[in-house]
Amino acid sequence: MSLITYKIPHSFTTTIEGGVSKGAFSSLNLGLYTEDDKMNVEENLNRLSQQISIPKKQIVIAHQIHKDQIAYVQSANDCLEGFDALITDKSNLCLTVTTADCVPVLLYDSKHSVIAAIHSGWRSTALHIVEKTMLKMQTLFSSEARDISAVVGPCISQKYYEVGRDLYDVFVEQKKTYANFFEKQQNGKFLFDLRSLVVSQLRSLGVTDIEVSSFCTYERDDLFFSARRQGICSGRMLTGLFL
Repeated sequence: MSLITYKIPHSFTTTIEGGVSKGAFSSLNLGLYTEDDKMNVEENLNRLSQQISIPKKQIVIAHQIHKDQIAYVQSANDCLEGFDALITDKSNLCLTVTTADCVPVLLYDSKHSVIAAIHSGWRSTALHIVEKTMLKMQTLFSSEARDISAVVGPCISQKYYEVGRDLYDVFVEQKKTYANFFEKQQNGKFLFDLRSLVVSQLRSLGVTDIEVSSFCTYERDDLFFSARRQGICSGRMLTGLFL
């Protein structure tokens, strides 16, 4: 199994390698809510657990719904239905987000020993989920942007992310400068640089220590699942971190 690792301690993104799933889910599918055989996903999680030296039951995976709900996770047994961001100050809880083109964001407040994992697809990004997560960290733990390090993980790149005018309008109606993240095409559609927009949101919040992955999930079919490339029946990677 190969993991992509980052400067934040104990942070990673999985790749497609090293699992037991077959077909479109081959091989390290970690999506609990895909159509893959559940036994395969459980074995894949076992292998990830061994790789990161965290018990499988301590790997926290929420059922994401592309909205802006944020959970403060205090136990691996917490019900995490409908959350797209997770926060904890508890050690040995591995917070994760599931992606296959969307932007995974990790936050680490080194001063207060707090971490967060955020699923920032276009809908959650439009709902400012990164900002809301940081506000919750501030409310709960007095976190400040100057103490936060961030990772923006592998996601679909602009050249492969074609979207319609309706999505363009969602962002530009919020802030005119968001138009800078869209490149208009001859067919009237747009190429959307979601990754750079998320980075700009982090910077606008005062986060300066940001590690940005250059990997494109659509382009690198040797490393990543991609819902845009494979369709709805694709596997999922996990991007996570733990204290």
